[in-house]
Amino acid sequence: MLSFLPTPLIATLATLLMVINALFWVPILLLVAVSSCLIPTKAVRLHIDPVLLAIAEA
Repeated sequence: MLSFLPTPLIATLATLLMVINALFWVPILLLVAVSSCLIPTKAVRLHIDPVLLAIAEA
C-alpha cells in the first residue's frame, strides 16, 4: 500500500503510530489496573479482568 514511499519514512510513520497507540491505551490500562488493585474483591475482579485483557490485547 505504501510501497512507493521511502523505507525510512515508512519506518518513521510506523514508529509514530505505535507511540500514539501506546500513549492512548497505557493510561486507560493503568487506570483500570489500579482500580482493580484498590477494590480487590472477587466480584469486582470477575468484571474488571476481561476489561483489562481486552485493553491489553488492543
